[in-house]
Amino acid sequence: MSETLRPGNYLPLLGYNGCEFPVYPADKDLHSHITQIRDLAVRQEDVFIVGYPYSGCRSLWKILSRLWTLSTDDHHGRTGQFHMLDCTSADQLADLPSPRVLNSHYPLRYLPSQILTHQPKILYLLRNPKDVCVSQHLHTERRRGRGDRTFQDFLDAFLNHSTGYGGWFNYVRQYQQAFTENRDLLVHTLRFEDTQANPYKQTRGLCKFLDLDMDEEAISDLVEACCDASHIQPAKRVKKEANSDNMATTPDMYYTEGQVGEWKNWLTVTQDEEFDEAIREHLDGTELDIRYSL
Repeated sequence: MSETLRPGNYLPLLGYNGCEFPVYPADKDLHSHITQIRDLAVRQEDVFIVGYPYSGCRSLWKILSRLWTLSTDDHHGRTGQFHMLDCTSADQLADLPSPRVLNSHYPLRYLPSQILTHQPKILYLLRNPKDVCVSQHLHTERRRGRGDRTFQDFLDAFLNHSTGYGGWFNYVRQYQQAFTENRDLLVHTLRFEDTQANPYKQTRGLCKFLDLDMDEEAISDLVEACCDASHIQPAKRVKKEANSDNMATTPDMYYTEGQVGEWKNWLTVTQDEEFDEAIREHLDGTELDIRYSL
């Protein structure tokens, strides 16, 4: 398949086999990389973290790294490794000791094909699309180092599936369909909003799914260390009109990543209605249970 680099609305996107991918610095040949990742041998003890960007991967990664370290299972404590499939070579991944924790934003069809037969454990991250949109917009602007694209610009791109990985709506529909059609897959869905509302309960469920031996006190200590966001200053609310020419970007804005319901400070009534219409159009029949506030 040929690869076509286009400017994209915010970041350069590389088209491959009907899907567009953000260009990582290490990307030289997307076709070859995906082919090698598809052929990667899967081990039953592998753990895959999958989810659309800005769905809470960083928070989960932080919790998992401490779970592996603190677990009374010495095997996990010694060899836990965390690597991003999207930008790590297949050779490096193959050389990692078990258990491997492999993270990716790829749609399922681009992940190792043996996932469907070897039954590794899959942690699937799901976050409401309105907060994903706001968070992705802010972080994209930060990477660009500019503030000349309005939120309306990004919202239009988001609702038209032009923000990478096929767009949020196609991404979650495809995963939902895959999980429905492959009931034997070992999948644990983590809604970002649930992890923020009750981190202890979610961490305990995570330990159970991963067969990690953690007592109640250890889980409580871990949650306090990893999930207490009181040290993070509240995000600065940026008041703006949807048709403004420029958006004032400040460091405070980027703390919105972990805030549930930040979209309420961004979407106008008209934009919210437009978003809701897209949700009805693209997610009808999926039975996805999306949570928009705490």
